[in-house]
Amino acid sequence: MLHFLGGKAMLTQQDDTQHVLLFCFDKDFEKKLEKLQVPEHVEVKSGNSQQPVLPDNADTLFVFANNPEELLKAARERNMLDGWIAKKVVFVVPSHLLEKAINALVYEIDGVISREVFMKDPEKAVKQLSADNFMLDPNLNFQVADQIDRAQKRKLPVERLKLNESEIGTLMKKSEISILQLLLDGKNTREIAEELFYTPKTVKRYISNIIRILEKKDRTEAVVEVIRRGWVSVERN
Repeated sequence: MLHFLGGKAMLTQQDDTQHVLLFCFDKDFEKKLEKLQVPEHVEVKSGNSQQPVLPDNADTLFVFANNPEELLKAARERNMLDGWIAKKVVFVVPSHLLEKAINALVYEIDGVISREVFMKDPEKAVKQLSADNFMLDPNLNFQVADQIDRAQKRKLPVERLKLNESEIGTLMKKSEISILQLLLDGKNTREIAEELFYTPKTVKRYISNIIRILEKKDRTEAVVEVIRRGWVSVERN
Protein backbone atom coordinates (compact mmCIF):
# COMPACT_ATOMS: atom_id res chain seq x y z
CA MET A 1 0.00 0.00 0.00
CA LEU A 2 1.08 3.62 -0.55
CA HIS A 3 0.69 5.99 2.41
CA PHE A 4 1.62 9.63 2.92
CA LEU A 5 3.37 10.60 6.14
CA GLY A 6 4.49 14.17 6.67
CA GLY A 7 4.09 14.88 2.96
CA LYS A 8 6.26 11.92 1.97
CA ALA A 9 5.08 8.91 -0.01
CA MET A 10 5.73 5.56 1.62
CA LEU A 11 5.38 2.09 0.13
CA THR A 12 4.25 -0.46 2.71
CA GLN A 13 5.77 -3.90 2.54
CA GLN A 14 4.09 -6.85 0.84
CA ASP A 15 5.25 -10.35 1.73
CA ASP A 16 5.09 -11.63 -1.85
CA THR A 17 7.14 -8.79 -3.33
CA GLN A 18 10.71 -9.40 -4.41
CA HIS A 19 13.54 -7.10 -3.40
CA VAL A 20 13.04 -3.90 -5.39
CA LEU A 21 15.84 -1.37 -5.93
CA LEU A 22 15.40 2.24 -6.99
CA PHE A 23 18.84 2.76 -8.56
CA CYS A 24 19.60 6.39 -9.36
CA PHE A 25 22.31 7.62 -11.74
CA ASP A 26 21.14 11.26 -11.51
CA LYS A 27 22.55 13.04 -8.45
CA ASP A 28 20.04 15.89 -8.69
CA PHE A 29 17.02 13.59 -8.79
CA GLU A 30 18.41 11.40 -6.04
CA LYS A 31 17.33 14.04 -3.50
CA LYS A 32 13.71 13.56 -4.54
CA LEU A 33 14.00 9.79 -4.27
CA GLU A 34 15.32 10.14 -0.75
CA LYS A 35 11.95 11.63 0.23
CA LEU A 36 10.29 8.39 -0.79
CA GLN A 37 10.18 6.34 2.40
CA VAL A 38 10.38 2.66 1.55
CA PRO A 39 10.09 -0.63 3.48
CA GLU A 40 12.71 -3.36 3.69
CA HIS A 41 11.98 -4.84 0.26
CA VAL A 42 12.36 -1.48 -1.54
CA GLU A 43 15.74 0.22 -1.38
CA VAL A 44 17.18 3.44 -2.80
CA LYS A 45 20.80 3.52 -3.99
CA SER A 46 22.97 5.75 -6.15
CA GLY A 47 24.82 4.41 -9.18
CA ASN A 48 28.06 5.29 -10.93
CA SER A 49 27.81 5.56 -14.71
CA GLN A 50 31.56 4.98 -14.99
CA GLN A 51 31.16 1.61 -13.25
CA PRO A 52 27.60 0.50 -14.16
CA VAL A 53 27.43 -2.62 -12.00
CA LEU A 54 24.11 -3.72 -10.49
CA PRO A 55 23.88 -4.89 -6.86
CA ASP A 56 23.53 -8.66 -6.46
CA ASN A 57 20.82 -8.41 -3.80
CA ALA A 58 18.15 -6.85 -6.03
CA ASP A 59 15.73 -8.86 -8.20
CA THR A 60 13.82 -5.93 -9.69
CA LEU A 61 15.28 -2.53 -10.50
CA PHE A 62 13.86 0.82 -11.48
CA VAL A 63 16.91 2.59 -12.90
CA PHE A 64 16.69 6.39 -12.87
CA ALA A 65 18.90 7.75 -15.65
CA ASN A 66 18.84 10.43 -18.33
CA ASN A 67 20.44 8.32 -21.07
CA PRO A 68 19.66 4.57 -20.73
CA GLU A 69 21.29 3.66 -24.03
CA GLU A 70 24.58 5.27 -23.03
CA LEU A 71 24.50 3.45 -19.69
CA LEU A 72 23.84 0.09 -21.34
CA LYS A 73 26.61 0.67 -23.88
CA ALA A 74 29.01 1.38 -21.01
CA ALA A 75 27.89 -1.84 -19.31
CA ARG A 76 28.48 -3.79 -22.52
CA GLU A 77 31.94 -2.27 -23.05
CA ARG A 78 32.90 -3.29 -19.51
CA ASN A 79 31.45 -6.81 -19.94
CA MET A 80 28.76 -6.07 -17.36
CA LEU A 81 25.72 -6.29 -19.63
CA ASP A 82 24.86 -9.87 -18.65
CA GLY A 83 24.34 -8.69 -15.09
CA TRP A 84 21.71 -6.22 -16.32
CA ILE A 85 19.92 -8.70 -18.57
CA ALA A 86 19.71 -11.29 -15.78
CA LYS A 87 17.54 -8.96 -13.70
CA LYS A 88 14.19 -7.28 -14.26
CA VAL A 89 15.18 -3.73 -15.22
CA VAL A 90 12.96 -0.78 -16.12
CA PHE A 91 14.47 2.61 -16.93
CA VAL A 92 12.82 5.71 -15.47
CA VAL A 93 13.65 8.87 -17.42
CA PRO A 94 12.45 12.49 -17.55
CA SER A 95 9.40 12.75 -19.82
CA HIS A 96 11.20 15.04 -22.28
CA LEU A 97 13.83 12.32 -22.83
CA LEU A 98 11.38 9.45 -23.45
CA GLU A 99 11.70 9.55 -27.22
CA LYS A 100 15.48 9.18 -26.95
CA ALA A 101 15.18 6.41 -24.36
CA ILE A 102 13.33 4.14 -26.82
CA ASN A 103 16.72 3.24 -28.31
CA ALA A 104 17.47 1.29 -25.13
CA LEU A 105 14.77 -1.24 -26.02
CA VAL A 106 17.14 -3.00 -28.41
CA TYR A 107 18.76 -4.36 -25.26
CA GLU A 108 16.97 -7.00 -23.21
CA ILE A 109 15.52 -4.61 -20.64
CA ASP A 110 12.00 -4.79 -19.28
CA GLY A 111 10.68 -1.35 -20.14
CA VAL A 112 10.91 2.43 -20.10
CA ILE A 113 8.63 4.82 -18.19
CA SER A 114 8.79 8.49 -17.26
CA ARG A 115 9.78 9.79 -13.85
CA GLU A 116 6.47 11.61 -13.69
CA VAL A 117 4.51 8.37 -14.12
CA PHE A 118 6.58 6.58 -11.49
CA MET A 119 6.48 9.35 -8.88
CA LYS A 120 2.75 9.88 -9.37
CA ASP A 121 2.04 6.32 -8.21
CA PRO A 122 5.14 4.34 -7.13
CA GLU A 123 3.03 1.53 -5.71
CA LYS A 124 1.28 0.97 -9.03
CA ALA A 125 4.60 0.90 -10.91
CA VAL A 126 6.11 -1.67 -8.52
CA LYS A 127 2.98 -3.83 -8.63
CA GLN A 128 2.75 -3.68 -12.41
CA LEU A 129 6.34 -4.76 -12.92
CA SER A 130 5.83 -7.63 -10.47
CA ALA A 131 2.77 -8.79 -12.40
CA ASP A 132 3.91 -8.11 -15.99
CA ASN A 133 7.04 -8.87 -17.98
CA PHE A 134 7.24 -5.48 -19.65
CA MET A 135 6.40 -1.82 -18.97
CA LEU A 136 6.16 0.96 -21.55
CA ASP A 137 5.20 4.53 -20.78
CA PRO A 138 1.75 5.20 -22.32
CA ASN A 139 3.01 8.42 -23.88
CA LEU A 140 6.12 6.98 -25.49
CA ASN A 141 4.63 5.98 -28.84
CA PHE A 142 2.87 9.30 -29.21
CA GLN A 143 6.03 11.28 -28.41
CA VAL A 144 8.06 9.35 -30.99
CA ALA A 145 5.36 9.89 -33.62
CA ASP A 146 5.26 13.60 -32.78
CA GLN A 147 9.05 13.87 -33.09
CA ILE A 148 8.97 12.32 -36.56
CA ASP A 149 6.09 14.57 -37.60
CA ARG A 150 7.91 17.72 -36.46
CA ALA A 151 11.11 16.65 -38.20
CA GLN A 152 9.24 16.03 -41.45
CA LYS A 153 7.63 19.47 -41.26
CA ARG A 154 11.08 21.03 -40.85
CA LYS A 155 12.30 18.89 -43.76
CA LEU A 156 15.02 17.38 -41.62
CA PRO A 157 16.33 13.84 -42.08
CA VAL A 158 14.40 11.38 -39.91
CA GLU A 159 15.07 7.78 -38.99
CA ARG A 160 12.60 5.00 -39.69
CA LEU A 161 12.62 1.43 -38.45
CA LYS A 162 12.57 -0.64 -41.62
CA LEU A 163 11.54 -4.28 -41.34
CA ASN A 164 14.00 -6.73 -42.92
CA GLU A 165 11.74 -9.33 -44.53
CA SER A 166 14.63 -11.73 -45.10
CA GLU A 167 15.11 -12.01 -41.33
CA ILE A 168 11.51 -13.16 -40.88
CA GLY A 169 11.65 -15.82 -43.58
CA THR A 170 8.53 -18.00 -43.70
CA LEU A 171 7.46 -17.24 -40.14
CA MET A 172 4.86 -14.76 -41.34
CA LYS A 173 2.68 -14.23 -44.39
CA LYS A 174 3.25 -11.30 -46.73
CA SER A 175 0.15 -9.54 -45.42
CA GLU A 176 1.30 -9.95 -41.83
CA ILE A 177 4.73 -8.53 -42.69
CA SER A 178 3.09 -5.51 -44.34
CA ILE A 179 0.99 -4.87 -41.24
CA LEU A 180 3.98 -5.35 -38.96
CA GLN A 181 5.86 -2.66 -40.88
CA LEU A 182 2.96 -0.26 -40.44
CA LEU A 183 2.89 -1.01 -36.72
CA LEU A 184 6.58 -0.08 -36.63
CA ASP A 185 5.60 3.15 -38.39
CA GLY A 186 3.22 3.90 -35.52
CA LYS A 187 0.00 3.34 -37.48
CA ASN A 188 -3.19 2.40 -35.66
CA THR A 189 -5.78 -0.15 -36.81
CA ARG A 190 -7.87 2.34 -38.76
CA GLU A 191 -4.86 3.84 -40.56
CA ILE A 192 -3.55 0.38 -41.49
CA ALA A 193 -6.96 -0.63 -42.83
CA GLU A 194 -7.16 2.49 -44.99
CA GLU A 195 -3.64 2.10 -46.35
CA LEU A 196 -3.95 -1.61 -47.21
CA PHE A 197 -7.65 -1.50 -48.19
CA TYR A 198 -8.59 -4.01 -45.49
CA THR A 199 -11.49 -3.89 -43.09
CA PRO A 200 -10.53 -3.01 -39.48
CA LYS A 201 -11.73 -6.49 -38.49
CA THR A 202 -9.26 -8.10 -40.93
CA VAL A 203 -6.42 -5.92 -39.65
CA LYS A 204 -7.20 -6.92 -36.06
CA ARG A 205 -7.13 -10.59 -37.05
CA TYR A 206 -3.72 -10.23 -38.68
CA ILE A 207 -2.38 -8.32 -35.66
CA SER A 208 -3.62 -11.10 -33.40
CA ASN A 209 -1.72 -13.59 -35.59
CA ILE A 210 1.46 -11.51 -35.30
CA ILE A 211 1.14 -11.32 -31.53
CA ARG A 212 0.60 -15.08 -31.35
CA ILE A 213 3.58 -15.85 -33.62
CA LEU A 214 5.86 -13.68 -31.49
CA GLU A 215 4.38 -15.15 -28.29
CA LYS A 216 3.59 -11.75 -26.79
CA LYS A 217 0.59 -10.23 -25.03
CA ASP A 218 -0.16 -7.20 -27.19
CA ARG A 219 1.00 -5.21 -30.21
CA THR A 220 3.37 -3.03 -28.18
CA GLU A 221 5.27 -6.04 -26.85
CA ALA A 222 5.28 -7.52 -30.37
CA VAL A 223 6.92 -4.41 -31.83
CA VAL A 224 9.54 -4.39 -29.08
CA GLU A 225 10.25 -8.09 -29.68
CA VAL A 226 10.81 -7.44 -33.40
CA ILE A 227 13.39 -4.78 -32.50
CA ARG A 228 15.08 -7.09 -30.01
CA ARG A 229 15.31 -9.90 -32.55
CA GLY A 230 17.20 -7.63 -34.92
CA TRP A 231 14.55 -7.77 -37.62
CA VAL A 232 14.74 -4.03 -38.27
CA SER A 233 17.30 -1.59 -39.56
CA VAL A 234 17.38 2.19 -39.26
CA GLU A 235 16.49 3.91 -42.51
CA ARG A 236 17.34 7.61 -42.90
CA ASN A 237 15.12 9.59 -45.26
